[in-house]
Amino acid sequence: MNTEIALASDSENFVKRHQTRAEFLKTAALGVTSVSIISCLMACAKNEDANAVDGKNFSGSLTLTTDQKNTLDSQKFLNLDGLMVTLDGATYRAFGRRCPHESGEIVAQSGTSMQCQRHTEQFYNATGVGNGARTSASLVSYTVTNNAGVLTITG
Repeated sequence: MNTEIALASDSENFVKRHQTRAEFLKTAALGVTSVSIISCLMACAKNEDANAVDGKNFSGSLTLTTDQKNTLDSQKFLNLDGLMVTLDGATYRAFGRRCPHESGEIVAQSGTSMQCQRHTEQFYNATGVGNGARTSASLVSYTVTNNAGVLTITG
């Protein structure tokens, strides 16, 4: 009788001290899943920013050369250091090349479309407003003065 009580008591202690197989598998799966998710997120962040260049914003005053103005008039956009100049119809606009989301470099693709090179789903329209993929914030804009065909950007 004492042996049966001792065996029952040992069995209860064993169950209290050790996880069941289902509990063990649940704990192990949770740990493996957590490590996998963290590894994936870190890898995605590294790959996404591996070749990304920080954008710059312009400051000062710049008068476009004749060649720059001709390029702008023919292709409707001009990417310069820290500055994009676009032509939409008869309207010249100038914007900084730093994305307000995470400072990626912005590249003008047409007179009405600019794209962040860090997060390629982030676009900006002709007035510099974000499409909301990463931000709806606007790009920094500058004053463009057209004096008899000579464009000067200030900011």
